[in-house]
Amino acid sequence: MVLHVCDLSARVNGKAVDVDTPEYTDLNPSADGVTVTLPFPMQPTNVRALPVGTLVSSEWKDGVLRLGFETLQSHAAVIVDADVAAPLPLLPVATASNPTRFHPAGANFAFADDFEDTAPGSPPDKPWLAWNRNGTAITVTKDFAASGRRSLQFTEAPGSSFFPYMHVPVSPFRRGTARRFASGRSRRICQGARIDAP
Repeated sequence: MVLHVCDLSARVNGKAVDVDTPEYTDLNPSADGVTVTLPFPMQPTNVRALPVGTLVSSEWKDGVLRLGFETLQSHAAVIVDADVAAPLPLLPVATASNPTRFHPAGANFAFADDFEDTAPGSPPDKPWLAWNRNGTAITVTKDFAASGRRSLQFTEAPGSSFFPYMHVPVSPFRRGTARRFASGRSRRICQGARIDAP
């Protein structure tokens, strides 16, 4: 199994900016002392990290794997040798997420949706339009919420091509950027969606 750990914070001339900034960003400083905790059904036979020089320690106990990064420079791929099936569940949130770390105050949103008001097992409410074929599905779930209580689960099926997918109509805007946070492949999870506007 490969676990990708990324520092999504962004800076321009030393100042924290939105991660979606079109400006050329600074090299992120090393994020040392990061700990990642995840449920893991068995003790791995080996844990290592790339790129070379990424120092990571591991501890497995009672079905929980803890990874400690002495150094983390923007991104690391942790290779965990163990015969486990995906997807793995998520642990309950111990610390509330801080979205302003990646989208500092002052950003202007055309819309934002966290799907918190939709019942689990239901498709996303309007104005979202979900498209399915051959047994694919997009449903709201409470099983994988990384923050809040809800997330989206995308389930694919053999021969489904690029289904499932979803979109939402928005009022035209001439400036700004659109970001697609959800893509339906292999039960991927989307915690929310947003579009940036000027």
